[in-house]
Amino acid sequence: MCIIICKSKSADFPDKDLIERCSYFNDDGAGFMYPDGTGEFVCIDKGFKDGDALWKALDKLPAQIKKGPLVIHCRIGTHGEKRSPECSHPFPVCSDYGDMRKLRSKCRMAVAHNGKLLCHDLKDDKVSDTMCFIKHVVAKHPELLLGEGQDDLLFGMATLGNKFATMLGTGKVWTYGEFNKDDRTGLMFSNEGWKNRIPITVSNTGGAYPGGSTWHNDASCFTCGYRSRSTYRWPCVMCKPGHRAGFYVHQGGEASQPDIGAFTDYVECGKCRSVILWRNSKCPLCGADVTLDGNAVIAMANSDKLEERKMQHA
Repeated sequence: MCIIICKSKSADFPDKDLIERCSYFNDDGAGFMYPDGTGEFVCIDKGFKDGDALWKALDKLPAQIKKGPLVIHCRIGTHGEKRSPECSHPFPVCSDYGDMRKLRSKCRMAVAHNGKLLCHDLKDDKVSDTMCFIKHVVAKHPELLLGEGQDDLLFGMATLGNKFATMLGTGKVWTYGEFNKDDRTGLMFSNEGWKNRIPITVSNTGGAYPGGSTWHNDASCFTCGYRSRSTYRWPCVMCKPGHRAGFYVHQGGEASQPDIGAFTDYVECGKCRSVILWRNSKCPLCGADVTLDGNAVIAMANSDKLEERKMQHA
């Protein structure tokens, strides 16, 4: 699925927690791009394997760069080499795969992509759909990602459901497709995956599964197929289905549809963010109605923070 984070001059610089969360759920490589300050070139820095490495690189950027436009991409690989640093985004707009694979480069125009494109290079199965699309479409018609593609019917059909963020050396950024904005920080996101909380691993003690096994973080929504790094992300943050939606849990290569109550006991109140027992119909702190069809979020804090908050709200 991937996620793109766009920061304008007026938006806040993303914090470490946000970067680690986005990288956790999109962990096949990450990178970012920013203008070099000359008005001519975009700088690309990519190939970071996890949120910690990505954050350290972002945190080291000069203060002036941090105040300017910035585009960050965290990848889930779907085509080409899925965990190759060279296939992480962003990419320079060019027709040379070798230049696209460079982990650090400068160019006049660069692109980050979120989605799946029906574009495959039959001569090189190691390149991603994005790389192929850049070479055969964007490099020849860059104007399509600089505003003109919005009114191009054929381009719209070919990129239906896809999102792009394109940057020029001037620092101007174009977004293509539907992005959502966080009103608190001013940051723009290509999907709502940034709202995910890093999950804790919860042992099943309810007796529904033999041996009290531990559920690990690899699951996909059985409504839309979105792959989550959590077995208890319910309802799905992508398709937001109704009360009975949930996740297949993958164990030993087989998927099963577990009872939600078998693998977590706590939710986060959607109003006051207190950690409470999910079976409660009302939050004991603020009195808000708490249901699992959208008014509560399965507790996704780090385990030490979760324990601390459980003690605070006991």
